[in-house]
Amino acid sequence: MYEYVLLQGLEPDVKVEGAVAGVCGFYNFANTCYMNSGLQCLLATPTIVKYFTDSFELDKDCFDIAVLVAKFQPLLRDVWAGDYNLLKPMSFKETLSISHPQFAGAHQHDCQEFLALLLDTMHEELRQIKGRCCFETFIPGDCRILSLNWIGLILTCFHLTIFFR
Repeated sequence: MYEYVLLQGLEPDVKVEGAVAGVCGFYNFANTCYMNSGLQCLLATPTIVKYFTDSFELDKDCFDIAVLVAKFQPLLRDVWAGDYNLLKPMSFKETLSISHPQFAGAHQHDCQEFLALLLDTMHEELRQIKGRCCFETFIPGDCRILSLNWIGLILTCFHLTIFFR
């Protein structure tokens, strides 16, 4: 049974009883296939999923500093909630377009360029708010993202630093 949730008067997100957590598509609106494929890669990266679902909470006072992080985390949580099988990430796209005007409108773009700018921006936002308005929990044996940038992920696990490309 489908329950439709309208998003800004456009095609609805599709909420499905029995949807599988982490298995969720995105509508392609205004040539957003570059963004959708890049987001799918990030949202399928276990360390990123674990960090933004279990270890990180952004304080509302810092939404104006960490604007992309503030849109990325709820999108990630919707994908992994197990409620939806199709989402339209309009809010994320609008925020991306403000942060990076080259992504405004309906032009085609390169996925690698999108990922590089997104990861670099999120890295800078997380760096700016670290210790000010976010909360991280670290459980022994758990991994924590130290750096999120276009080169890769730098994590700490059991006092080791691991670098992923």
